[in-house]
Formats: sequence, C-alpha cells, structure tokens
Amino acid sequence: MARSGLIILAVRPEHFANLNINASGKTVISLMAGITAQAISKQTSAAAVIRAMPNAAVEIERSFTPWFCFGEVDAATKSLVQRLFESVGTAAEVTQEDHIEVLSALSGTGPAFPALLLTALAKQATLAGIPADIAQLAAKNVVVHSSQLLASRDAQETLDSLIAYRGVTAAALQSLTDGQFEQQIGKALEEGAAVARKGL
Repeated sequence: MARSGLIILAVRPEHFANLNINASGKTVISLMAGITAQAISKQTSAAAVIRAMPNAAVEIERSFTPWFCFGEVDAATKSLVQRLFESVGTAAEVTQEDHIEVLSALSGTGPAFPALLLTALAKQATLAGIPADIAQLAAKNVVVHSSQLLASRDAQETLDSLIAYRGVTAAALQSLTDGQFEQQIGKALEEGAAVARKGL
C-alpha cells in the first residue's frame, strides 16, 4: 500500500469505523454504501476520494458503476477509474455525491428489482391456475430474455407502440399505471436512498 497512489476500499460499511489506514497524499476509491467521501477522507487522511457503486452484475461483466470525485482528481486518474469499472461493465462519473446515494438504490441493487418482478409475475400466474414450473418459465422469459430487446430499442418508444396497439399488453400496462406503479418505484428509490444518506 505504501508504494501505491490508489487504494481501493471494498469492506462492509459497518467495518469502516475500525479501519486503520493512512492514505495521506493518496486517492482512495471506496465501494462502500452509506459512507460519505468527507468521512472517508477524514478517517484515512486521503488527498482525494472517489466513491463508486458497482452492483452484483460485475460477476458477468455487466455492472453499471456510477462514481463521484471528492477533492482534486487529475484527468489521468479519472481515465484510469473509468477504464477500471468499464472492465466489468459500463460506468459514468456523476457530479453530485447525492447521486451516488440515489443510484445505490437503483443500479446498486443489481438483480433485486428484476427478481421482485419475476417472482410477482410467476406467483400471479400460479394463482391464475398456471402450473408453477410453466409460470416460472414464462416470467423468466419476460424479465430475463424478452427484456434484452431493450438493449437496442428505446424503452419509451417500445411502451408507446405497445399501448397504441390497444391489445392485451396495453390493458396490462394501463392497470399498472392506474395503480401508480411509477410512483411506487419512486418511493422505493427514495426509501433506499434515505438509508444510504444516513449511513449504514
């Protein structure tokens, strides 16, 4: 560590208080949720702190990692950080630290939201009389496979065209809209971000 200009902190947030390192004159890259850059700088004496929030999709090199700079970080270091996180997916610098807290509740959750949707779809299909194994296959196709079409299509345009067709899909989407689906998503993100803001 003494010979490195960059130090990566990848410990659980609750263990940070007991971490004893001297990063004076160095840049610390933190992968911890809920620990502010200022707190990290104060405890480690780091010259600069970069907070980043990858997700579980690093396992398949499909993570999205937002990152934020606190203190003076030169262009060469920023380029290195971007390349580092692009090696496990995509990445983008954000200009406000609070964006990290919000994105911790969005992209930082990894497969959580898709898993919740898949589980709900499969359960409701089962309640409608579909055998459990078939319900699971159908739900997984929607969440895991059919969603891959969005890699090359605009999501809003896709929704607009499906709604305009006025068929089965439009009726299902309208039901979700009437049930304030988007507002519920907003509430979920805010609840998650609130936990990140107050620290873990």
